[in-house]
Amino acid sequence: MTDAPVAAIDLAEREAVCVGVLPGLHDTADDDVAEVVTGLKGEYVPVAETVESFEALIVGELDDLPEQAFLNVGNIDQVQAKAKALRES
Repeated sequence: MTDAPVAAIDLAEREAVCVGVLPGLHDTADDDVAEVVTGLKGEYVPVAETVESFEALIVGELDDLPEQAFLNVGNIDQVQAKAKALRES
C-alpha cells in the first residue's frame, strides 16, 4: 500500500485497497475521528472481523438488510440489530 493520495494511485492499486477507502467498512486506529465528523462515538472493529463482514457483504449474505442499517454502526451484529429496529418502526 502507498501513502500517496487516492487520486494519485492507479486504478489497479485502488481496487486492491478498496476495503480501506469504502465508507463505513474501513478500520481506523483513531475511532474518535468519527465523533468529530458525525457527532456519534466511533467504534473500533478488528481487521479480521471487518474482512469477514466485507466478504459476507460482497457474496450477498447481507442483501436482505436495508442500506440504512449500515449507517453509523460498528460490526455486523449492530447492523442486524439496527435493521431489525428499522423494520419494527
